[in-house]
Amino acid sequence: DVYGAADFAGVPNVEYAEPYGDAEGLALALAEIDCFCLFSTHPEGIPVALLETMAAGRPWIATPRGGIPELVHDSASCALVE
Repeated sequence: DVYGAADFAGVPNVEYAEPYGDAEGLALALAEIDCFCLFSTHPEGIPVALLETMAAGRPWIATPRGGIPELVHDSASCALVE
């Protein structure tokens, strides 16, 4: 599944961030977020997006697919949801 801005239009506490194309865009996006969400329905290995989020010191919420649960190191900054 691919989520877009319209999927979150009725959710006032969620702001959809547009895609970025380079390392500078990634750094700016991570600096501006409160939390990163990865709602995957596919088997994941170790998602680079979560590693980048963790390296930036940002919390994340994700579905427990593949290796994602192994990335939970602190329940205050990483959460798994069905």
